[in-house]
Amino acid sequence: MRHHTEENSRQIASPWRVLLLVVALIAIAICGCNKPVPAEHPKSYSVRGIVKEVEPANKTVTVQHEKIPGYMEAMTMPFDVKNTNELRGLKAGDRISFRMMVTTNDGWIEHIVKLSSGPEQMPSRSSIQAVRAIKSLEVGERVPDFHLTNELGQAVSLADYKGEAFAVTFIFTSCPFPTFCPRMTSNFSEVVKKIAERKDAPKNWQLLSVSFDPEHDRPDKLLQYAQAQHYDPQHWHFCSGSETEIAELCEAFDERYWHDVGTISHNLRTAVIDANGRLKKIFEGNEWSPSELADSLVSACKP
Repeated sequence: MRHHTEENSRQIASPWRVLLLVVALIAIAICGCNKPVPAEHPKSYSVRGIVKEVEPANKTVTVQHEKIPGYMEAMTMPFDVKNTNELRGLKAGDRISFRMMVTTNDGWIEHIVKLSSGPEQMPSRSSIQAVRAIKSLEVGERVPDFHLTNELGQAVSLADYKGEAFAVTFIFTSCPFPTFCPRMTSNFSEVVKKIAERKDAPKNWQLLSVSFDPEHDRPDKLLQYAQAQHYDPQHWHFCSGSETEIAELCEAFDERYWHDVGTISHNLRTAVIDANGRLKKIFEGNEWSPSELADSLVSACKP
């Protein structure tokens, strides 16, 4: 009888051992999934340039920098600085050296060293400022008509968006710095997803990414770039056009850009136009979130 009792006990206990083993394996798997992802190691570039503007409050310094072989042409642009102590004593005209740090989604400079002071100019460089075509719009004003060409080679104008709200940002496809054009593009990609997730998502909205590099960003190049973003052609188009049309559209939203040797320097402006064709909001810089733009665009869909 005892032999049978022990055997029965083992048979009863066996399923519990299996269950405990399964629970243990699940726990191990969960622990494995929760392991912290190692931080991305940034790429580093040694660069020299001339200070154009210092803004400690915004933790930025605008630098006219030399060409960075294998990464970026010479251009003028604002850089984030994580340690504002490095900006002490800097002023426009100072020649500096610094280290540019770049990850997939971020970029900044550090180890800033002043090399000399005084008004200097970078050698072998020319610049052409975009033509001022029309006055910049105020919120509530009607957006003037424009004529562009999208990534499919189709004509695009303001009349195409009658009754629709749309957001416009400005890029060029060869821009490499992660916090400039790449961030505007990734933010637009997130906006598409966030609006699609809404239960009451409107249908009358569009996104326009406008290139101010028409010489290189022709429809085939724009299409290639758009496809790399897995874009939704129902709600997002990449456009370019003549220099005059682009200059006028940029001026309407106070987007400033100029051609440096081999590249384009620019600020960052993203505009929301409501379903009545009027400017609803301007997002300045690159600190706005996709959620903020999605909310503004959805609100602008209402007539």
